[in-house]
Amino acid sequence: MHSQKSDAVGLDGFAQRFCYYFATLRKDTDMFDHLLHFAGERFDHRRKVLAEIWDALCLQKAACGKYTLCKDVRPYLEQWWLGLRETWGNSSLPPSFIRRIGFAIFRYLIVFQFLLGKSRNPIDLETAKLATSFAEFHLHSTLALVQMYHAAATSNVQLIASKMKSLNDNGKSSEYRDVSRSMSVPQREKFSPGEMSEIVSVLKQIEHVPPLFDKADDLKTISSALIAERDRVEDNLRLNERKRNERRLRDLKKNAKS
Repeated sequence: MHSQKSDAVGLDGFAQRFCYYFATLRKDTDMFDHLLHFAGERFDHRRKVLAEIWDALCLQKAACGKYTLCKDVRPYLEQWWLGLRETWGNSSLPPSFIRRIGFAIFRYLIVFQFLLGKSRNPIDLETAKLATSFAEFHLHSTLALVQMYHAAATSNVQLIASKMKSLNDNGKSSEYRDVSRSMSVPQREKFSPGEMSEIVSVLKQIEHVPPLFDKADDLKTISSALIAERDRVEDNLRLNERKRNERRLRDLKKNAKS
């Protein structure tokens, strides 16, 4: 009964109204250091800089005007939405969450076009791709949240990973049918239809990323390598994006003063 109530609280309509994002935990401070606002040596300077940027954004041409789409944006969004069927349609994330998070892109389109200092122009593919990227962040975070209410799902992944490793260590095939046959009846009954094959498929994809590890590595090493590679790619993307945005902000400030 307790488990059923917890699931209901986590998956009801109220919980679906929000876009979730699991942020990286800050190590330089915590919530107990600040009652109402962040404080510190850099606070006043940062507030002044942000106020200047915000004023420049608000003064940009057509900031409060009508926002329209470039002709190639809607086809892109429709293809992105269609692609979610393959990437998320068979996941354990409830479809109602996917639909509401997916529709959040229409709010993001306007917000990001404004924040990028491009209100005077029709919303383009750059803004659309940023909006869909944020939606996918929310999808991943929401899935993690939902899985908190389904602890069994985590143990299922661990069970399959251990079975696959055992089969591989003994020189045997570790395809879906092999993994299923290696389990007892009670173990197989823990899985919903299609769940086992989905987990095996994901773990197989992890196994076949050759630049990161070799077959001798264990799952912990594989996970660490994947995380390191992901962080490297994200760092490069953030650097490139920061340079673009700094250039835009310089132009905005220049136009605001002219």
